[in-house]
Amino acid sequence: MTSRNLDAGPGSGPRDLILQVLAGLGDPGGAEGLTAAELGARLGLHPTTIRFHTNRLRVAGLVSQRDVRHRGAGRPTRKYTLATPTALTSVPPPSRGTAFGVGSPEQDPHELLAQVLVRAAGTDELTPAQAGRAWATEQAEADDSSWAQATSTVAELLTKWGYDVTMARSDDEAVEVTFAGCPFGSLARENPQVVCGIHHGLIEGSLTAAGHPEAQVRLVPFATDSTCRARLACPQE
Repeated sequence: MTSRNLDAGPGSGPRDLILQVLAGLGDPGGAEGLTAAELGARLGLHPTTIRFHTNRLRVAGLVSQRDVRHRGAGRPTRKYTLATPTALTSVPPPSRGTAFGVGSPEQDPHELLAQVLVRAAGTDELTPAQAGRAWATEQAEADDSSWAQATSTVAELLTKWGYDVTMARSDDEAVEVTFAGCPFGSLARENPQVVCGIHHGLIEGSLTAAGHPEAQVRLVPFATDSTCRARLACPQE
């Protein structure tokens, strides 16, 4: 699956485009709504990525969800609509330090990096990747999430660190995570073994905490001039 660049700048991120599509459905009170798969087809994003963004928008009070039951057996279909007619104009401009520009402020990415570096400096035996892994496992609530949930948690973590994240899932359940807008800029280019090593550890630690310690992570720093890429693979049982 291919993903368009939906994070080019303010007002063009995935959450804004989701709201624009939902606004086109008409009055939220009478709109039937769209599923994550339908939104993903319109925006060129994987349904898992859509569900991650719509959950953030729902927490912020901008999107509503409802489960539509069908006759006979089978799971209900979850559909999304705007929470109110004014939801589209209620989105504050995206800014570093907030999750998708909505909800409670998060720590500055540089403060987060400093926390991990302090940990690494405290021992001669801890590599940047190990420091990042330890930080992520401490921050996360350990559970046994599904693979889809675990990879969404990775996207949430990278967003907390200041990146614009998109995900694409392949037929073999591997997930390609593309993250743009590096908040560390030249620092990462001059010290990739440190900054990128920490990020590699963050992803591994997040997946471990979610119950997938055997997951394989391949990080490609600066896959393009403006993005890095990680491939997450879950070994088959």
